[in-house]
Amino acid sequence: SIEINSDDKSQEFLRITLTSKNLTSLEKTCKEIIEKNRENKYKSLGPVRIPTKKMNLNVRKSPCGEGTNTWDKFEMKIHKRIIDFHSFKGEFSSITPINLENGIEIDAQIVKKKLR
Repeated sequence: SIEINSDDKSQEFLRITLTSKNLTSLEKTCKEIIEKNRENKYKSLGPVRIPTKKMNLNVRKSPCGEGTNTWDKFEMKIHKRIIDFHSFKGEFSSITPINLENGIEIDAQIVKKKLR
């Protein structure tokens, strides 16, 4: 009989989280990451689209507070995508080199998932 250690029942994957205010550059970067890693034959899951965060700011135009009540309205949308790559530890370094456009933040985590 073959004994399986408890360490063998867990699988590691790399979770990349991309955040940006510019949707087109974010989608372009996600597409580049997935295409590049499909060439290397890594299994990927995503991009998972997280709901867009909207931040609204209503500001009074008049600095002194007198005069007519006129307001400026500003809105900022933050878009987020998550991509998971299933591979071995040594392969994570070949997944991560990416050319990012301006305004894109990237967060990479190695996550362990226990198999049932």
